[in-house]
Amino acid sequence: LISNNNFDSIFHLAAQVAMTKSIADPVNDFTINTIGTLNLLNAMRENSSTAKLINISSNKVYGDISWDILEEHETRFISKKFTEGYDEDIRIQFSSPYGCSKGSAEQYVLDYSNTYNLNTVSLRLSTIYGKNQHFTFDQGWIGWFINEFLKLKDNPSHIIEVQGNGKQVRDVLNVDDLIDLFIKIINSDFKNFNGQCFNIGGGINNSLSILELLSILSRNSKIESNFKIKENPWRISDQKFYISNITKAKKYFNWEPSNNLEENIYSYVNWIQNG
Repeated sequence: LISNNNFDSIFHLAAQVAMTKSIADPVNDFTINTIGTLNLLNAMRENSSTAKLINISSNKVYGDISWDILEEHETRFISKKFTEGYDEDIRIQFSSPYGCSKGSAEQYVLDYSNTYNLNTVSLRLSTIYGKNQHFTFDQGWIGWFINEFLKLKDNPSHIIEVQGNGKQVRDVLNVDDLIDLFIKIINSDFKNFNGQCFNIGGGINNSLSILELLSILSRNSKIESNFKIKENPWRISDQKFYISNITKAKKYFNWEPSNNLEENIYSYVNWIQNG
């Protein structure tokens, strides 16, 4: 594929994406995420050394960030020190096979810029959501909990299950904002950021806990809001708090996400309901 095409830019989104599946089958996870990325890099090195590679990585390269001091509030955890979220200077600390495979792959991506002069950049994504995103129990938590909430329409006694207490926080980014960033990156001069990584998400203004998402859905819905939540054990290596500090991306790409959080969520609700 690489040798037969003169690609200007390559977006590497192929991956095994579920932490739970990586724990169940770490070899398959490693083969897809790490070896697959290395295969792509070597194909570029041999056949397309001038193309731009935009690698899609994960906030899981930082591990569970259990070293941070958090406060537990009524609906969410917050970081006492990193009130605007985490920037790229916090230490990477791979945990779970998924974190190891994505983190290892990213290190190859960044190193191939230095060792082989490839044009590479890596984006450490937080939660992405929006129309055309299909969800499962393992991936796409915004869509999953929207769908769980919608079940109340036909079954008011439906119990929504969460892993942990539902106060875990992520910054969420609408896919349209992500595509806007992609366009800005490929139209930028790679020499300004070649071999660098960026934390990418909705930032502090687009952060949500599971409980807060359900609250948004409840107050803007005709569905009975007196639903029940069942707490289950925390997932291994889950981050209780993760918000991307997107200052670096703003600086290099003159980009920032829209702040229409509830509007974007309801656009996604409409897509889930109507396809």
